[in-house]
Amino acid sequence: MKKIIFSTLLLSSSLLANAQYKMSTDIPESVITPDKIETSEGELNFFDGVPSKETVETAYNFMDKSRAYTAFMDGMKYASIWSLYKGHYKMGNTTANSTLIFDGMMDSKSLFLTANTSTMYVTGFVDTKRDGVVIIEIPDGALGFVNDMSFNYICDLGMIGRDKGKGGKYAILPVGYEGEIPEGCFPVYSKSHINWVLLRMNGGQKTIDNVIAKYRSYPASQPELRDDMNFIHATGKEMNTIHSNNIEFYNEINEMVQYESTSTFDAEILGTFRSIGIEKGVEFNPDKRMVGILNEAVALGNASARSIVWYPRREGVNLYEDDPNSSWRMGFADRDVFFNDQGAVKKEARDMFHYPYTGITPAMAMQIAGKGSDYGISYVAKDGVAYDGSKTYVLHIDADVPTARFWAVTLYDTQTRSMIQTNQVHPSLDSNKKDLVYNEDGSIDIYFSPEPIEGKEGNWLQTIPGKSWFTIFRNYGPEQEWIDGKWRLNEIEEISTLDIGK
Repeated sequence: MKKIIFSTLLLSSSLLANAQYKMSTDIPESVITPDKIETSEGELNFFDGVPSKETVETAYNFMDKSRAYTAFMDGMKYASIWSLYKGHYKMGNTTANSTLIFDGMMDSKSLFLTANTSTMYVTGFVDTKRDGVVIIEIPDGALGFVNDMSFNYICDLGMIGRDKGKGGKYAILPVGYEGEIPEGCFPVYSKSHINWVLLRMNGGQKTIDNVIAKYRSYPASQPELRDDMNFIHATGKEMNTIHSNNIEFYNEINEMVQYESTSTFDAEILGTFRSIGIEKGVEFNPDKRMVGILNEAVALGNASARSIVWYPRREGVNLYEDDPNSSWRMGFADRDVFFNDQGAVKKEARDMFHYPYTGITPAMAMQIAGKGSDYGISYVAKDGVAYDGSKTYVLHIDADVPTARFWAVTLYDTQTRSMIQTNQVHPSLDSNKKDLVYNEDGSIDIYFSPEPIEGKEGNWLQTIPGKSWFTIFRNYGPEQEWIDGKWRLNEIEEISTLDIGK
């Protein structure tokens, strides 16, 4: 960036011009605009503080670009959940009595931010603008939450929800609702018309049968739809829930602004959107100049988001804070799902979450021995360089992983932040699998490479030459040794296939 250079001669002349009059006072140089300033945007010229026409053009271009950039960074969470909603809608989640169920687990055909293959998802959106009060009936044994269209946490469901895992009824209420709460329901208040309901459950066919028998979603005004539940079996289906990283991003934001309640957004972000032409009830139709600005702003925003995720510069992101050389990170910086510090938004922490992940609930960051889940995420090799899909890497997992349930390792595509699409339907390995090969001491080696390792095929995750990847280690039910950091993940090491088995 060019240094800002002040024309001190012209600055002094401006000050001297006032000095000859009897009402003159000493004017601090800090309040005077120089006649010429060099910046990274070019030269700025003024006549006694009045900008030239060229400077006005430069300033407005920069202003619009900076606001379009801010619209990407601060609007990312809105675009993400709107794209998640549209993906569900295209799959058939178009009525209150419909939901997606991944009863064969999610696989890599779904473009879904860092989903897993180990727990069954029941996921759907309800629209109170369209349907009024919507009742959700949760089966026993569930774990889930409700997020609004700001990707804000609304409430938990199931095990740590108000039903305490016994099952129960929740009434999702329209924006500003003042009517009666349906009998026997826990009320759910939201600032948005649309809300996301997600359940995660473990188990086999018995769990699936329990969900099919007991999960219900229907308008309170149409109780007859309760027994006409439409379960959309989504396993193996193509589904895109990822927001755009080009100018289409702003069209996605515009769609949401036009449909949603203004209470979904804070006033500051609505002002940012309006400054670039996105306003409720107004057609979004940027001219040629603005299209160029939006293209540049979204490119810079995408680069910034990826820099924050892959190479964070803030503290509180490392899984092992006392080991700065470790590549293992957390999804929530500081384990804070609200991205707030004494009333201030931790913007880079928020960006670091919303670009690659979905789903906000305190349960995702709680550390209670034997409960919930915890994650180690590795985006780059220990030398700080991106993982190379043409090379072979190994993760050595020490024996006796401190978990109350099981652990899993899943591989992701750096472009989509979704499961990598290879020949493996489920690019994931977990401790429940029967064909894992353990070492004599109880440890295990997981290999990441383009081709399987002879004799270790059950421990192999496929990578793609010419592509990068990242991985997430999930601990379902982390025990105290994990929480205390006494048992730790080893670094992922690059190796030669000739070294395997030595």
